[in-house]
Amino acid sequence: MADRMTVSPRIELVPGGLSLSRLVFGAWRLLDGQNPGAEEVARLIDTSVDLGLTSFDHADIYGGYAVEEAFGAGLARWKGRRAGIELISKCGIMLASSNRPQNRLKHYDTGAAHIEASVERSLNNLGTDYLDLLLIHRPDPLMDADDTARAFERLVAAGKVRAVGVSNFTPDQFDLLASRLPFPLVTNQIEHSVLETSALTDGRLDHAQRLRYAPMIWSPLGGGSLFTGEAHASKGCGQR
Repeated sequence: MADRMTVSPRIELVPGGLSLSRLVFGAWRLLDGQNPGAEEVARLIDTSVDLGLTSFDHADIYGGYAVEEAFGAGLARWKGRRAGIELISKCGIMLASSNRPQNRLKHYDTGAAHIEASVERSLNNLGTDYLDLLLIHRPDPLMDADDTARAFERLVAAGKVRAVGVSNFTPDQFDLLASRLPFPLVTNQIEHSVLETSALTDGRLDHAQRLRYAPMIWSPLGGGSLFTGEAHASKGCGQR
């Protein structure tokens, strides 16, 4: 609405590349302790966009593999334009869940077959034909960088994904995957807050500056603990 102040300006992840709202709507806990209907989710999307939060961060595993479908139902009711928002998803973690009975043990899978199948499910659940950004959710100790890169290349070439990146990667892990790609990884989504400051000293933020990409920050408010009185001492901040 015109009388609402936009609180989130735009930021490019890499120069000339994908831009997101500086503040991103994280869908991780959309279903925690509640079951919002499609109309309620549509209103939530509308309010977020009115405030300038046009970017929505998902992962296939959120809500026991249920959040993307719930969000997609709301998105279908939303009156806005798909081109006016950015949809982000992550994959690579395999959780034991009643929604994935074949996953008998938590593990990682960053193979091309799983990445491509995960994207297809996310597109179907979200009700869209492309993701603006796809991230590998966490480092896979057994990652075959060539195979992961092949999935990224095919998905981008098919127009199903517009940009790719990683989450929770070390600089070396980032560089390994980037070395196999003909286009850049546009971000590394990492935890950072006044309660978790290790990125200041372990090279991850230095790496982002060196390669000129903007990191995405998850749990910048300590998972809400800064407002509940449950916050614990910072990891590293102010310690000698």
